[in-house]
Amino acid sequence: IGQMLHLQHSTVRNSLSSIYERLEVRSLREAITKARALGIITPNPPRYVTDEVDESDFTP
Repeated sequence: IGQMLHLQHSTVRNSLSSIYERLEVRSLREAITKARALGIITPNPPRYVTDEVDESDFTP
C-alpha cells in the first residue's frame, strides 16, 4: 500500500508504530483484533474499489 501511495518505508513504519502505541498492542494481528473490538474497522470491509461511494458499504 505504501508503494501505491508513494510513501517511504520509514513513513509507513512510523505510522504503524504510532497506531500500535495508541492501541496499546505489539503486532498487526493484535491491532486488527483491537480495532475490530473498538469498532474502528469492520470485520468484512468491501473487497473492491470504485470511484462511486455506496454508503451501504460502511457501518456507523
